[in-house]
Amino acid sequence: MGRVAQLLQRAHGVVGLTPHDRLGMLCVRTSKHEMLMCNRDGFSILVIQDPNADVNVAGMVAGM
Repeated sequence: MGRVAQLLQRAHGVVGLTPHDRLGMLCVRTSKHEMLMCNRDGFSILVIQDPNADVNVAGMVAGM
């Protein structure tokens, strides 16, 4: 089990979800970074971004 999956499993227990519930995404924000974690069907995704960035990524993609 990868580290993202382990962290999501621990967060599931802390939040107090029932065994029938599923934690789909975990967002953690610090003053320097924002981390978005997701684990589904054996794949783990970890996105690290700057929460203070003034870049509009959607605008950049739409303008391409």
